[in-house]
Amino acid sequence: MVVKLRAILTLVFTWTMNVAVAHQDMAYLYQMGNVKLRITTGFDYEELQKSFIIGKLAEELCKRYRYREQVYIDLDHFYVGDCEPDYFLSFDSGVNIRYGTREKAPFKKDVLVVRMVSRQFDVAAVLKLLEYGIKNIGTIKSGQSIIKYVQNYNNNVFNTIDTLVLKAIATGMTSGVIDSVLGIKMYREVPKKEQKNITYYFQHNMYHLFSPALGEDKLLLTTGNVYQLKSFSAGEAIVFNTDSSFYYINTSDNNRPAERWLKYGALSYEPFRVEQADAGEVKISVQLSFRYYEGTNEKKHGERNMYYNKSTGQVLEH
Repeated sequence: MVVKLRAILTLVFTWTMNVAVAHQDMAYLYQMGNVKLRITTGFDYEELQKSFIIGKLAEELCKRYRYREQVYIDLDHFYVGDCEPDYFLSFDSGVNIRYGTREKAPFKKDVLVVRMVSRQFDVAAVLKLLEYGIKNIGTIKSGQSIIKYVQNYNNNVFNTIDTLVLKAIATGMTSGVIDSVLGIKMYREVPKKEQKNITYYFQHNMYHLFSPALGEDKLLLTTGNVYQLKSFSAGEAIVFNTDSSFYYINTSDNNRPAERWLKYGALSYEPFRVEQADAGEVKISVQLSFRYYEGTNEKKHGERNMYYNKSTGQVLEH
């Protein structure tokens, strides 16, 4: 089964604090059938694309269970570094008290609410929490309580059931219904001018990169995560699978793409600037967000430019 992503989008802004400065985060609201999804992040990360996929697959899961009531999925992107994901589940209006300010409830009536705080959104984990919620509305209503969540640069007050139970569900086995939903091909949303470029679809909890010019049957790379994708054309792209590693893809090269390592990547919480450079190189600019040390010498914020040589496969700092 194939699903092309379509949703109604609303953009709002919210203030939050990261480790260095006050930064204005962006909250994107999507409506996909009976599923309303909010993702809060600081930059144009690939998690925005993943949120599309999560919303559409959540909508499909609701259809499988014939659950027609409203669902609210709230994804908080912890983009400043790695963190242990946290999960929350409640049945209420979706209200949240954020930094002492009561946000406007997204619903006038009580609905099933799934929340996640993570650097990398696990599609299957969201579906497992949603499935549990659909099957256990009564248990959630009687077992939820108000908590104050102050981890991962959050300061929120909302309802949830036992978070240890939810973590076990999120990291546990998937049901046959969810496995079936994960078998749907979900395509990355791309602007019209980039529709011929290398892209990916999500299926079976993996990201499958392909070139529309060559067709989906000729997969260029399959990876468990896409941290950032820069697609130059139908035949050339760089895909970062973490903040410190990437693959260079060129369809004219018959060799399998090799994983390369990126210095400084883990020191930045902003997306990399990637562009073609002279002499057969790709320039990767990393905006340092944290101080670091080389030996005993402290280095401060600034930009570092790394160059990937397409011929040798080397990554050098000029």
